[in-house]
Amino acid sequence: LEAKKEGKEGGGVGEAKLYLMGRTKRFVKYAGEMVSLPKIEKCLQSRWKADSDGQATIACEGYEATEEGKTVISILAVGSIRDDLKDFQNHLKSNGIDGVHLPQRLIRVKEIPLLATGKAALGVMKWLVKYDAGFLTEKEVKEDADLKDESKARYLL
Repeated sequence: LEAKKEGKEGGGVGEAKLYLMGRTKRFVKYAGEMVSLPKIEKCLQSRWKADSDGQATIACEGYEATEEGKTVISILAVGSIRDDLKDFQNHLKSNGIDGVHLPQRLIRVKEIPLLATGKAALGVMKWLVKYDAGFLTEKEVKEDADLKDESKARYLL
């Protein structure tokens, strides 16, 4: 079979086309190092467990603002978790995650954004990180506010 690449997320084989979709980048580059967001998340979730309904209470997301030359790594925590950023950082350090891999910000949310499939809504989480870090334009914030019940900001406490 002869394979022909047609794009970053998909490709074709012969006359039939096969597309591989949905693989999302779950790392950020910070200070020249690749920071694995799932690794941070897994470590945090080992201590801060899911709630009684099985819903995650903590997540990790990052954003690379290439124009500004800044990278932000944030923890999203459900409001019922009272620990502060230092508590999260100390837990990560005690488990061998330190330096540039430590999240710099903590965002309190009503709930971790999920898709209908139950998977984390990474696009919404990235928007929340950008919003919290001040990387959104006024236009982007207004467009979100115009969505009313579908607003990404509805997750914020």
